[in-house]
Amino acid sequence: MGDISPHFSRHEFSCKCGCGFTALDVELLDVLEDARTHFGAAITLDCACRCAKHNAEVGGVPDMPV
Repeated sequence: MGDISPHFSRHEFSCKCGCGFTALDVELLDVLEDARTHFGAAITLDCACRCAKHNAEVGGVPDMPV
């Protein structure tokens, strides 16, 4: 059980570096929840958001909208 939707938790939308940065796109959450329900299978989020520092460290695209 998730704490922000039936299948997803806030920690899945937090930066993996541990800085505490979280960006939750409600529309993305709705699409993910619909897909999870439709297919009846788990969806694992590898990287839903990154802080600017972590994004630069992993070679991510700069200036992505949050």
